[in-house]
Amino acid sequence: MRTSPQQDRVQKTIDHIVETAEKLFVDPGYERVSTNLIAKEAGISIGSLYRYFKNKEALLEYLMKKYNPVFVEALKAEMSVSTFQELHDSFFNIMEKTFSKYPILMELVFSDVETLKMKKLDKRCVETINHIQADKYQKINPKLSRGKAIFIANIVHMTIHHLLVEAKKASKNKKSFDPEIKEETKKMVLSYLKLYLDT
Repeated sequence: MRTSPQQDRVQKTIDHIVETAEKLFVDPGYERVSTNLIAKEAGISIGSLYRYFKNKEALLEYLMKKYNPVFVEALKAEMSVSTFQELHDSFFNIMEKTFSKYPILMELVFSDVETLKMKKLDKRCVETINHIQADKYQKINPKLSRGKAIFIANIVHMTIHHLLVEAKKASKNKKSFDPEIKEETKKMVLSYLKLYLDT
């Protein structure tokens, strides 16, 4: 379906605002950025920004909707794991590579901001990730029931998320994780998975 020149201009403006906000949310960081700064850096009036986004939370929601599928697709692509050690390593490798390639994901995943829309988006994303991981668990250990596999995936997700939030807070570089906490998190998850997948 063809779009009109006016629709194209509107989309280009939205894309430009989002791209500017994404860069600023990464550096200097979401909490330090205002809509006035985003408008200034984008070279538009604050009124023009508010025409498309009512506040910076709306921009964060837009970015979450845009980037949530990135990690999900990366997990789907890595379905060849055959042991729990490979599974464990691949999950953390995918996470680190994805965060490195898309720095905004660090802000999205570990942001303290929680609007109702963001909670719904996050819930759907987590459920999808848990089902992908559950598929891998059952591939490694076919004796696992579907319910148990999803339960394990949820425990792993909650553990990683909670501990990496603390690892980010403890890091001198707020754009990365404290390496010691990260390594201990990996050991903890590995020990837990071993109970069910080391067959």
